Amino acid sequence: MGKNAIVGQSGGPTSVINASLAGVFESCKSRGADIVYGMCNGVAGLLEERVVDLSTLLTDDLDIELLKRTPSSFLGSCRYKLPDWHTDETVYKKLFAILEKLNIGYFFYIGGNDSMDTIGKLAEYGERIQSDIRFMGVPKTIDNDLMVTDHTPGYGSAAKYIGVVMKEIIRDATVYGTKYVTVVEIMGRNAGWLTAAAALAKSDDCEGVDMICLPEVPFNVEHFIEKVRVMQEKKPSIVIAVSEGVKLEDGRLYVNGELVNREEIEDFVIRDSQGNAERYHQYIETLPNDVKHKILEVSDSESEDNLPELTVPQGYYFVMGDNRDRSDDSRVNVGFVPFENLVGKARFLFFSHNDDGAWYKPWTWPKKIRWERLFNKIK
Repeated sequence: MGKNAIVGQSGGPTSVINASLAGVFESCKSRGADIVYGMCNGVAGLLEERVVDLSTLLTDDLDIELLKRTPSSFLGSCRYKLPDWHTDETVYKKLFAILEKLNIGYFFYIGGNDSMDTIGKLAEYGERIQSDIRFMGVPKTIDNDLMVTDHTPGYGSAAKYIGVVMKEIIRDATVYGTKYVTVVEIMGRNAGWLTAAAALAKSDDCEGVDMICLPEVPFNVEHFIEKVRVMQEKKPSIVIAVSEGVKLEDGRLYVNGELVNREEIEDFVIRDSQGNAERYHQYIETLPNDVKHKILEVSDSESEDNLPELTVPQGYYFVMGDNRDRSDDSRVNVGFVPFENLVGKARFLFFSHNDDGAWYKPWTWPKKIRWERLFNKIK
């Protein structure tokens, strides 16, 4: 490696976060790192230059084995969120000056979503200033919601815990034989992995939970109540596992947790070449910055109308078409759009055609072009 390495822990502790720390330490030392520093209380501590040479604490194999089995965060943790470096570089300049002072070539950060956000920002800024430091995120989250990972360290032990606790709750809820509906809210943000682990309660000596509600499946209150009613006709006590991120089924747009206002106006009518009319609900939507624009909706229960909550990464945009149920946008195929891909504002519509114009039937193309839309000004 040739240079020094540094590692920090961030976010909530899990029963395996120190095993990840031990793995980073052993790997760095075996690959030739001169010194492996530990950040005391993550990036927040690094900003105060509170670091420790881990070789002074982990002096032999027994120390490392004990570390792997030590609960909580050995180095201490933090929930410090870096600002957007595009608007404020102060913190980044200070951090990189400290890293240079310590002769750091490799930076490891153990944690979940916020920790990976920290790594992403530092890597982007490092690339901008042409730093040769390599930034690496070490996945650790009980939510199991980090992209490009099959499962994250921390999830397995938490899932086992959920299964055990749910079995105990089921036993307590059925002991009296009277009618009960026990609802257990389970962590996991907007991913249902932890809640789904409630299914582990089912075994030869336990019939398991009666219902599991996940954020990936829109929640319908009427269906829920009816399902509980039918269940209680067969058994008195019902136990339900509900994710903290469960969302109501309403097909509406939310931004930063707030419902975006819309006002319905006259229907929008499209006619095909035979004159047949297709009607859409048309609304004037008012975004949080008070910008108003028209949108079209077939209904509020189409396939892309009830998605899990999405977090847009720094430096990216989430884009949606005005024809909400007939658009390829960030919900479907496009994904998040990088800031650098936006080169200007669209002023007019250059070309428009119907999707059903086959490329191998060029004689049909003139009929598929929406001539009335060409060169229309975009408001």
